[in-house]
Amino acid sequence: MLTAGGALFSDTPRDTPRIGPNPGLSLVADVTTRYVMPMKSKNAALRATMALGAAITLAVIPLPGCDEGRKRECDALLGVMKPLDQAAPTVETIDGVIKQVDALKFQDQPLGVYAKNYEKTLTVLAATLRLKASSSPPDGTDDVIKKNLKDARTDRDDVQRLCSK
Repeated sequence: MLTAGGALFSDTPRDTPRIGPNPGLSLVADVTTRYVMPMKSKNAALRATMALGAAITLAVIPLPGCDEGRKRECDALLGVMKPLDQAAPTVETIDGVIKQVDALKFQDQPLGVYAKNYEKTLTVLAATLRLKASSSPPDGTDDVIKKNLKDARTDRDDVQRLCSK
């Protein structure tokens, strides 16, 4: 017999007192929390208690490995982005950054998505700079370069914001 708050409950679901509007539910005492929970069986009560314990454990205990790994990946990506801080990066500089970003492997999924988007923006920027260097660049090339350079810097700012969390 289990006791919880002065009430007696037996160990077998068949002998457990039935109360309330749904007599099909057994009243099971959770000894660890001193609450009485309606459950269909003792297994359900055990699963609920284990899930609660796991949730509390994950909420309370920080996972330092994940934070350190993400920090390393952030530092690596932000370090690769530094050459584009200059006023007018060259095609060679952009190509070098694209290769470095492509070489990075990310465990952190959001950071990997940011890196992939950044790489695509730089690819368009490099192609547009090559087009501008040709003998007859089309009208609006400078606007496309400004837009993509702004997008690349916005991507960098977004990564910095993500990494500061």
